[in-house]
Amino acid sequence: MVDPNTPDSTGAATLDTAKPQPSVIGQSRGTTPALADGGPLPWPDGLPPNGVQALIRAAASVGQAIIYRPDGAVHRLPYAQLHQNALGVLAGLQQAGLQPGQTLLVAANDAEVLLTGLWAAILGGLQVSAIELPDIQAEFSAYQRLDAACTLLNDPPLLLDSTGAAARATSRPSTPGGL
Repeated sequence: MVDPNTPDSTGAATLDTAKPQPSVIGQSRGTTPALADGGPLPWPDGLPPNGVQALIRAAASVGQAIIYRPDGAVHRLPYAQLHQNALGVLAGLQQAGLQPGQTLLVAANDAEVLLTGLWAAILGGLQVSAIELPDIQAEFSAYQRLDAACTLLNDPPLLLDSTGAAARATSRPSTPGGL
Protein backbone atom coordinates (compact mmCIF):
# COMPACT_ATOMS: atom_id res chain seq x y z
CA MET A 1 0.00 0.00 0.00
CA VAL A 2 1.46 3.36 -0.99
CA ASP A 3 1.31 6.07 1.65
CA PRO A 4 1.54 9.50 -0.01
CA ASN A 5 2.40 11.06 3.36
CA THR A 6 5.65 9.11 3.72
CA PRO A 7 8.12 10.08 0.98
CA ASP A 8 11.38 8.16 0.49
CA SER A 9 14.79 9.87 0.03
CA THR A 10 13.89 10.85 -3.54
CA GLY A 11 10.60 12.41 -2.45
CA ALA A 12 8.50 9.60 -3.99
CA ALA A 13 5.80 7.88 -1.97
CA THR A 14 6.88 4.61 -0.31
CA LEU A 15 5.20 1.31 0.43
CA ASP A 16 3.86 1.32 3.99
CA THR A 17 4.03 -2.26 5.19
CA ALA A 18 2.80 -1.39 8.67
CA LYS A 19 -0.77 -0.86 7.52
CA PRO A 20 -2.89 -3.98 6.99
CA GLN A 21 -3.62 -5.03 3.44
CA PRO A 22 -7.30 -5.52 2.66
CA SER A 23 -8.26 -9.13 2.05
CA VAL A 24 -10.51 -10.59 -0.56
CA ILE A 25 -12.55 -13.67 0.28
CA GLY A 26 -10.81 -16.73 -1.07
CA GLN A 27 -7.48 -14.98 -1.63
CA SER A 28 -4.52 -15.19 0.67
CA ARG A 29 -2.91 -12.00 2.00
CA GLY A 30 0.46 -13.65 2.26
CA THR A 31 2.50 -16.79 1.79
CA THR A 32 2.85 -17.76 5.45
CA PRO A 33 0.00 -19.98 6.66
CA ALA A 34 -1.75 -19.02 9.87
CA LEU A 35 -1.35 -21.55 12.64
CA ALA A 36 -3.28 -21.91 15.85
CA ASP A 37 -2.61 -24.60 18.41
CA GLY A 38 -4.77 -24.89 21.47
CA GLY A 39 -2.83 -27.89 22.73
CA PRO A 40 -4.31 -31.31 23.33
CA LEU A 41 -8.07 -31.46 23.81
CA PRO A 42 -8.83 -32.19 27.45
CA TRP A 43 -11.48 -34.91 27.61
CA PRO A 44 -13.42 -34.75 30.87
CA ASP A 45 -13.96 -37.98 32.75
CA GLY A 46 -17.36 -39.52 32.22
CA LEU A 47 -17.96 -38.18 28.69
CA PRO A 48 -18.60 -40.76 25.96
CA PRO A 49 -15.50 -41.43 23.83
CA ASN A 50 -17.36 -41.29 20.50
CA GLY A 51 -20.66 -40.44 18.80
CA VAL A 52 -22.10 -43.94 19.03
CA GLN A 53 -21.57 -44.06 22.78
CA ALA A 54 -23.00 -40.55 23.14
CA LEU A 55 -26.23 -41.58 21.35
CA ILE A 56 -26.53 -44.77 23.41
CA ARG A 57 -26.07 -42.70 26.56
CA ALA A 58 -28.68 -40.18 25.38
CA ALA A 59 -31.13 -43.00 24.61
CA ALA A 60 -30.82 -44.23 28.19
CA SER A 61 -31.68 -40.79 29.54
CA VAL A 62 -35.02 -39.02 29.88
CA GLY A 63 -33.94 -36.46 27.27
CA GLN A 64 -35.98 -35.65 24.22
CA ALA A 65 -35.78 -33.87 20.90
CA ILE A 66 -38.21 -30.99 20.55
CA ILE A 67 -39.38 -30.54 16.99
CA TYR A 68 -41.28 -27.45 15.90
CA ARG A 69 -43.56 -28.34 12.99
CA PRO A 70 -44.34 -25.88 10.17
CA ASP A 71 -47.94 -25.62 11.40
CA GLY A 72 -46.70 -24.42 14.81
CA ALA A 73 -47.23 -27.71 16.61
CA VAL A 74 -44.55 -28.93 18.97
CA HIS A 75 -43.58 -32.60 18.79
CA ARG A 76 -41.53 -34.15 21.59
CA LEU A 77 -39.56 -37.23 20.65
CA PRO A 78 -37.89 -39.08 23.54
CA TYR A 79 -34.31 -40.06 22.78
CA ALA A 80 -35.14 -43.70 23.64
CA GLN A 81 -37.79 -43.73 20.90
CA LEU A 82 -35.49 -41.92 18.46
CA HIS A 83 -32.84 -44.56 19.18
CA GLN A 84 -35.29 -47.40 18.48
CA ASN A 85 -36.47 -45.72 15.27
CA ALA A 86 -32.85 -45.23 14.17
CA LEU A 87 -32.01 -48.88 14.85
CA GLY A 88 -34.96 -49.89 12.64
CA VAL A 89 -33.79 -47.60 9.84
CA LEU A 90 -30.23 -48.85 10.25
CA ALA A 91 -31.41 -52.46 9.94
CA GLY A 92 -33.09 -51.55 6.65
CA LEU A 93 -29.98 -49.75 5.40
CA GLN A 94 -27.80 -52.73 6.30
CA GLN A 95 -30.26 -55.11 4.64
CA ALA A 96 -29.99 -52.92 1.52
CA GLY A 97 -26.22 -53.46 1.59
CA LEU A 98 -24.82 -50.33 3.22
CA GLN A 99 -21.59 -50.94 5.11
CA PRO A 100 -19.74 -48.81 7.67
CA GLY A 101 -17.80 -46.03 5.99
CA GLN A 102 -20.19 -45.71 3.05
CA THR A 103 -22.11 -42.49 2.42
CA LEU A 104 -25.82 -41.94 2.99
CA LEU A 105 -27.66 -38.84 1.79
CA VAL A 106 -30.69 -37.98 3.90
CA ALA A 107 -33.06 -35.96 1.73
CA ALA A 108 -36.09 -34.86 3.73
CA ASN A 109 -37.94 -31.84 5.03
CA ASP A 110 -39.26 -33.54 8.14
CA ALA A 111 -37.00 -32.93 11.15
CA GLU A 112 -37.88 -36.32 12.64
CA VAL A 113 -36.74 -38.07 9.45
CA LEU A 114 -33.53 -36.03 9.45
CA LEU A 115 -32.79 -36.84 13.10
CA THR A 116 -33.61 -40.52 12.66
CA GLY A 117 -31.41 -40.73 9.56
CA LEU A 118 -28.56 -38.97 11.33
CA TRP A 119 -28.76 -41.27 14.35
CA ALA A 120 -29.00 -44.37 12.11
CA ALA A 121 -25.93 -43.29 10.15
CA ILE A 122 -23.88 -42.55 13.26
CA LEU A 123 -24.89 -45.83 14.91
CA GLY A 124 -23.99 -47.72 11.73
CA GLY A 125 -20.67 -45.99 11.11
CA LEU A 126 -21.92 -44.39 7.90
CA GLN A 127 -20.83 -41.06 6.47
CA VAL A 128 -23.97 -38.91 6.38
CA SER A 129 -24.98 -35.77 4.59
CA ALA A 130 -28.38 -34.08 4.63
CA ILE A 131 -30.17 -31.93 2.09
CA GLU A 132 -33.62 -30.42 1.88
CA LEU A 133 -35.90 -32.47 -0.33
CA PRO A 134 -37.41 -30.29 -3.06
CA ASP A 135 -41.15 -29.83 -2.95
CA ILE A 136 -43.08 -31.47 -5.78
CA GLN A 137 -43.89 -28.05 -7.23
CA ALA A 138 -40.32 -26.78 -6.72
CA GLU A 139 -38.42 -25.03 -9.44
CA PHE A 140 -36.07 -27.13 -11.49
CA SER A 141 -33.06 -25.50 -9.76
CA ALA A 142 -34.05 -27.20 -6.49
CA TYR A 143 -33.76 -30.57 -8.21
CA GLN A 144 -30.46 -29.47 -9.74
CA ARG A 145 -29.10 -28.87 -6.19
CA LEU A 146 -30.17 -32.37 -5.17
CA ASP A 147 -28.63 -33.80 -8.35
CA ALA A 148 -25.39 -31.87 -7.70
CA ALA A 149 -25.22 -33.20 -4.12
CA CYS A 150 -25.68 -36.75 -5.41
CA THR A 151 -22.96 -36.24 -8.02
CA LEU A 152 -20.58 -34.71 -5.47
CA LEU A 153 -21.11 -37.66 -3.12
CA ASN A 154 -20.75 -40.28 -5.91
CA ASP A 155 -24.46 -41.11 -6.08
CA PRO A 156 -25.01 -42.41 -2.56
CA PRO A 157 -28.24 -44.08 -1.48
CA LEU A 158 -30.99 -41.60 -0.56
CA LEU A 159 -32.95 -41.91 2.66
CA LEU A 160 -36.44 -40.46 2.20
CA ASP A 161 -39.64 -40.70 4.18
CA SER A 162 -42.26 -42.97 2.61
CA THR A 163 -44.60 -40.10 1.71
CA GLY A 164 -41.86 -38.10 0.02
CA ALA A 165 -40.53 -41.12 -1.86
CA ALA A 166 -43.97 -42.08 -3.15
CA ALA A 167 -44.80 -38.52 -4.23
CA ARG A 168 -41.49 -38.07 -6.01
CA ALA A 169 -41.74 -41.43 -7.76
CA THR A 170 -45.00 -40.42 -9.45
CA SER A 171 -44.96 -36.66 -9.92
CA ARG A 172 -41.54 -35.02 -9.73
CA PRO A 173 -39.96 -33.51 -12.82
CA SER A 174 -37.13 -35.48 -14.37
CA THR A 175 -33.63 -34.16 -13.86
CA PRO A 176 -30.45 -34.59 -15.87
CA GLY A 177 -29.10 -37.05 -13.28
CA GLY A 178 -32.31 -39.04 -13.22
CA LEU A 179 -33.39 -38.19 -9.68
